[in-house]
Amino acid sequence: GDDDDSGGSAGGDDDDSSDSGVGDDDDTSDDDDTSDDDDVGGDDLDGDGYSVAAGDCDDDDGSVYPGAPEIPNDGTDQDCDGQDSGVVVHTGDLIVDSANPVPAPCPHVVQGSVNLNGATDADLLQLACLQEVGDDLRMENNAWVTTLDPLSNLRTVSGFFEIVGNTALTQLDGFPALVQLSDRVRIHDNTALVSMSGFAQLPSVGSYVSIFNNDQLLSLDGFGAVQSVGGSFTIGQNAVLASLAGFQSVESTNYQVTISNNAQLASIVGLAALADVGDDLAIRYNDMLSDISGLSALDTVQGDFDVHDNPHLPSAAVTALEGGLSFLGGTSNTTNNGP
Repeated sequence: GDDDDSGGSAGGDDDDSSDSGVGDDDDTSDDDDTSDDDDVGGDDLDGDGYSVAAGDCDDDDGSVYPGAPEIPNDGTDQDCDGQDSGVVVHTGDLIVDSANPVPAPCPHVVQGSVNLNGATDADLLQLACLQEVGDDLRMENNAWVTTLDPLSNLRTVSGFFEIVGNTALTQLDGFPALVQLSDRVRIHDNTALVSMSGFAQLPSVGSYVSIFNNDQLLSLDGFGAVQSVGGSFTIGQNAVLASLAGFQSVESTNYQVTISNNAQLASIVGLAALADVGDDLAIRYNDMLSDISGLSALDTVQGDFDVHDNPHLPSAAVTALEGGLSFLGGTSNTTNNGP
């Protein structure tokens, strides 16, 4: 009797399973119909170039698609390989140009230098997962890159940060995660560069900062979190720069501060926290400079006090600035300022 019941139960289960199978097949068929619609229509809902049928595993997120740069351990499978991958390390230097595309998978860490001299905007999109550079980051004499925004995940550069002689670059607004620049920062001779607002989390610079001869540079906004500069601080020959606003949190430099030959610079209100200059203070040859009240916190100059040849800067303001110092380690030159 138990055997019959067992057999009957088994037979009933088989029938139920069979019925369920038919229903499941019907449901699957419906799903297939939806998939077929995607195949036919090729709908790419998030505009990343891939539909669900083409392998996009989240068609509501434009940063997720097959082959996308993978951000490690962030809970998202950007490249649709079925997992949130770990850190990818590139040993040695990484050169990016027409002969050397960004390797796949995208490296999160480059143990050597990153050279972008021959890169394009399209190349940088493939480097979007980069977080750490073990040596220098350089882009010099590049005629193709207009923005470094794709490097928005970059956190640390242990060597030089050099952006020099680039003719298409218009802004440096794309470094919201950057918290460490261990050595010098050189931003020179970028003929189309207008703004650099992308360093909002950077607390310090390990060596010198030099922003020089950028013909179209209008603003230094973006360095507002920097409190100390480990070397010298130079702002020079930026033809249309009218203000130093942007370095308002810098309290000290280990070497000299030089502000020179900025033809339209009218004010130094952007250095309101600067108290200690580790060597010379040189403010000179700024044709339109008329206001240095922003240096009211200045207390010590370890080297020379060279504030001269600023024809619109009142001499009385220069005298008051020098007189307010508690320590001056060198000589003073305050000639050829305004009346």
